[in-house]
Amino acid sequence: MSTPSRPQSSGSPSRLSINQAHASRRQTLDVVKHHVMVNYLYQQQGNNGWRSGDESQSQGILLRLSKDSYLTHPPQLAQSALVEALKNLNVQVSIMIPPPRPYYD
Repeated sequence: MSTPSRPQSSGSPSRLSINQAHASRRQTLDVVKHHVMVNYLYQQQGNNGWRSGDESQSQGILLRLSKDSYLTHPPQLAQSALVEALKNLNVQVSIMIPPPRPYYD
């Protein structure tokens, strides 16, 4: 006697949820990688003396995550007009440094 066969479904719920969980983990990992990169670049900016103590100037790091999605460090930099201009230009990354102080003899 033959047993009735079950219809094969191409997108079983368990397989679909596994794929969604994998995609979610990958996105989370990508966000963590971007945060690490922004923090590293900000640290390097300070180590190389490319940052002044004047917090009123737009200085820091801008990193594009995806179209219209950016990370900035420090976070309040996201509100500056310079960052808005850079977003409109769709830049991938920007290290914003203060202008040099005039040198007088």
